[in-house]
Amino acid sequence: MVTAVNGQNKTVSGTFPDSPPPFPELTPPTPVQLQKEYVAGGGWGWYGGRTARTLPNAIDDIATDFGDDIYDRMMLDGQIAACVIVYKASILETGPAFTSVVTDQSDPEYDLAKEITDQAIRMIEDMEMSFNDTLWNLLDSCAFGNKVAEKVYQYAPAIKDGRQILTIKSLKVKARRTVLFAVDTYLNVVGLLVAVPPNAEPVPGTTYFTQGQTSYGLISPSKFIISTFRPKDSDPRGTSIIRPAYTPWWRKQQIIPEYLKYLSQFAGPSLVGIAAPDSETVPDPSNPESTITPTQAMLTALEQFRNMTAIAVANGADVKPINMQGDGAAFRLGMAEANDEITKAILTQQLATDEGRHMARAAATVHQDVLDTLVRQGKLSEQDLIRNQLFKPWVALNWGEKAVHLSPIADLGANEQRDKPGLWQGAAALMNSKYFTEDQLQAMDMMLGVPVRQKVTALAFTVAKLQAQKSQAAPPDEPAQDDQEDQPPPDPNKITVRPHQRNRPRRPGQPVNEPAQEEGAFDDELQTA
Repeated sequence: MVTAVNGQNKTVSGTFPDSPPPFPELTPPTPVQLQKEYVAGGGWGWYGGRTARTLPNAIDDIATDFGDDIYDRMMLDGQIAACVIVYKASILETGPAFTSVVTDQSDPEYDLAKEITDQAIRMIEDMEMSFNDTLWNLLDSCAFGNKVAEKVYQYAPAIKDGRQILTIKSLKVKARRTVLFAVDTYLNVVGLLVAVPPNAEPVPGTTYFTQGQTSYGLISPSKFIISTFRPKDSDPRGTSIIRPAYTPWWRKQQIIPEYLKYLSQFAGPSLVGIAAPDSETVPDPSNPESTITPTQAMLTALEQFRNMTAIAVANGADVKPINMQGDGAAFRLGMAEANDEITKAILTQQLATDEGRHMARAAATVHQDVLDTLVRQGKLSEQDLIRNQLFKPWVALNWGEKAVHLSPIADLGANEQRDKPGLWQGAAALMNSKYFTEDQLQAMDMMLGVPVRQKVTALAFTVAKLQAQKSQAAPPDEPAQDDQEDQPPPDPNKITVRPHQRNRPRRPGQPVNEPAQEEGAFDDELQTA
């Protein structure tokens, strides 16, 4: 080791203490171990893996501190309700569309996938309650963390062969306090504790179940659709989108009563009464045996004037109004700021949904893009919910587990395009430059918001493209025979260069050493297409 002492380098020898060896590397898990779950969910791992417990209705800290109905009270606020409605309506605005997972008619599973999709569409149309209304109700999970709907089945004839199959008769969304989640030590939902008549309410508090115990209305989760909004740490109760808005909502609740007092006191002018100098005492209206002073009599008359249109005073008395300066702008500004914070907390922006003050249009466009990002994420979650919890169990009941992968795909549509004219102009320019291929046309139609063309139209596009290639590759026309006869004889002193015969273009993937296409080959290819 070298150290510097008074500007001179000196070598100092020393010894290093022995350090303990590093911890040995652990053995990687085996395939059997990879299939097991080891880490407990939350701090409830002590009750063992063969025991389940119910989770309380309170989903977070404020629901625990102020009651599990705190979000019901917050939803009564107009600003919060408007933000939640905008979020839900943006996700469900077009309603769901259902398509087959197999689109290639040459696929051996095409017919079965189409049969399942057609039957699913029929089932959705025949439900007792509108499926769109059911989705709207289920999406309340964004405010309350979770929402549960019970699937009620019935037998109905199949479209293809008339055999009896199980179809979903109705989806009944349940009230929050009629359902409790029963989970194991890993927070996996093993059942739902529900209110089964004549037991009108679930068992309050935390209830424990041992393996095989089915009392208290513990039902398998496959009987339900469980909409969990943004689960945190695998908690099936989810989180609330309006939780960040609690602080501005609370501040707004403190401002409103004071603002009402202000309006009650200063909406009209206050009155000051001056009794006449020579006035005498008068009998007390509440106690005729006693008297009150002229000032007390004037005060009583002015208090009664609030609910009357006229007042009479004695000769010499006077009543003067006191007009309040200001219009309560401080209260309104406080509530406006609270509303802005509420909108920002829920939708992460405010200009796309609220009026902008002293802001440019470009800023509103940026805020709209932020909102669209939230909406796209919400659409994906709802689409997965419909396919995984509605269609897949239904397909397994009627066609077996081997056909689950053929469950229909739910599509809630794309976000609305804000600048459609500009998008159309760009698509037209790309179309003229022959940028698009046949397999891109239908997706382009969906993006443009126009009816999706069929395959016949797409085939016509391919034919037109081949015709354009043919016209570009054709050799110059030879002069007609009659035209050659009218031409003057060639000048022997000039050299005439005749255009040479060009070969047809090579086919895509044609080897270089292979002869070029012969006459008529391009026409045959076009006719085949």
